[in-house]
Amino acid sequence: PLPETLCGLDYLFEYLLRLRAESLFCARFEPRRTKALLKRAYRDYEGLLVNLCEPLFDCAFALELTGGDVLSAEMSREDLERLTELFAPLSETPAKAALENAADSLCRKLCITDGYAARYFARHALSLWPRVEAALPSGSLSGVFTPAV
Repeated sequence: PLPETLCGLDYLFEYLLRLRAESLFCARFEPRRTKALLKRAYRDYEGLLVNLCEPLFDCAFALELTGGDVLSAEMSREDLERLTELFAPLSETPAKAALENAADSLCRKLCITDGYAARYFARHALSLWPRVEAALPSGSLSGVFTPAV
C-alpha cells in the first residue's frame, strides 16, 4: 500500500518505484520455483489481485535468516522451526536489527544494488516483526511464512 498523502504524479512515481523494486527481486528467481511458491501461498494466484513479490521475498528472507538456499524458494518445516527458535528469545530491538541485517544481506546476495529497492525490502522486513511477535506464543511462524509442506 502507498501512503494516502501521495496523490497524482507523486503517487504514480512511488508506485512505479515499488513495482521496479519488486520486479528486480522476482527476476532473480526461476519462474517455476516462483510459481510453485505462489500456488502454496495463494491457491488461485493467477486469478487474484495479490502481491506476487511478497511471498517470494518472505520465503527467501526466512531462508536467509536460517542459512538456507534463498534461491530455492522452498522453506521446509525444519527451516520454520529454526526461524521460530531464532526469534523466540529476542526482544523487539535485537529482532528488528536481525530483520534489517538479513534484508541487507539478502539484497547483496541477490545483487540488488539499487538503493531504493534495498530500503524498500528493509522496510518490508521490519514490517514482518508485528506478525512474528504475534505468532511466537503459538510456537510456530507458519502463519507468517509459507513452508513447502
